[in-house]
Amino acid sequence: MWVPLEGAENLYDDWCAQGASVRLEVYLGEHVIVGTSGIPGASAWIDERLAGRPAPSGCSRFGRR
Repeated sequence: MWVPLEGAENLYDDWCAQGASVRLEVYLGEHVIVGTSGIPGASAWIDERLAGRPAPSGCSRFGRR
């Protein structure tokens, strides 16, 4: 699903301002390229949760303008 960047950034800002833990990652490219380039990070995140390690708290971002 394609999400306009401005909307995603606004949502990130709103949720972080309310104290939620949010990770925003922005990748350049079309659906297939971005889907493929995001697999290692998504898999690592899932592996860490399944291993019992908690998700990082707070807000962080990658690739944001």
